[in-house]
Amino acid sequence: MLDTTPCGGTPIIAAAQPPLQVLFVDDEICVLQGLERMLHALRRQWTMRFAISGPAALAMLEDHPAEVVVSDMRMPGMSGGDLLDAVARRWPGTIRMILSGHADQGMVLRTIGPAHQFLQKPCDAEVLKGTIQTTWRLRCSLSNHQLRLLVGGMPGLPCQPGVLDAFLLQLGQPQPSIEELGALAVQDLGLSARLLQLVNSSFFGCRRVVASPAEAVLLLGIDRLRALAAAEGVFAPLACQPTAWFEPARVWRHSAQVARLARLIAEDLALPPAQVEEAATAGLLHDAGHLLLAAHRPHEYAALARQVRDEGDILHDAGGGGGGLAP
Repeated sequence: MLDTTPCGGTPIIAAAQPPLQVLFVDDEICVLQGLERMLHALRRQWTMRFAISGPAALAMLEDHPAEVVVSDMRMPGMSGGDLLDAVARRWPGTIRMILSGHADQGMVLRTIGPAHQFLQKPCDAEVLKGTIQTTWRLRCSLSNHQLRLLVGGMPGLPCQPGVLDAFLLQLGQPQPSIEELGALAVQDLGLSARLLQLVNSSFFGCRRVVASPAEAVLLLGIDRLRALAAAEGVFAPLACQPTAWFEPARVWRHSAQVARLARLIAEDLALPPAQVEEAATAGLLHDAGHLLLAAHRPHEYAALARQVRDEGDILHDAGGGGGGLAP
């Protein structure tokens, strides 16, 4: 227990945080033993378990779920992608990571949907620790438990059909234009989010954070983009239709406008180019929750939208209790 006294003078007793439950999965015993030795100093902060296969990991999770699962990619019987697929279905709130020495493009693409993070072996202990802790903090920033489950179980943001069609058409040209592909990517939340997730993973070897979707297109290159386009479920169009409560075109249009304004403000403040790109991307993605809810929870989203209209609430407050988003 930790005693803290705020400025008002009344002590607050804050319970110590329980250890983070982390499960590592690899088919090589020596790798698991190496991870255990490497992370030994974290034994008071993390409760670590180790599984030699996908089925063994699932059995452990059935007995006691974990908050983070870190898996090798290529394993006999059940691959890392298959394991994380199963984890996403049964424990959607669990953070799912790939830690692998295999950089095979097809294997990487297989895990794009179920994996939140990709790390390359050999991985420094501080990098592994920092990635797990940062991702966990981001997950905890969603205060609503039902929202954490909802977001954790989703494969990704849907793409704007017209922009996605134009992107794929351009990729199908004999000599696609990188500039045109980049211009299309910055118009869409789903395309931007997926490309930035990939280019910032260690599998693609970028040594700095990339915040610009157009730069992500340039760094990934035509061959990788074509492979992504051919992989099932990587770029998925929005399946739901416009309703009285939801106009997807309006969300995309508003997001693009906010991105442009954020860029202009950042440039007017003479911020460094990297921060200008971060501001523009933040503006583009700021309403992503509308698309996620409308695509995956249309009935609950419609009910919340009616509440906003009839009672004057804002959407965040209307869903704040979590009742409208219960499974």
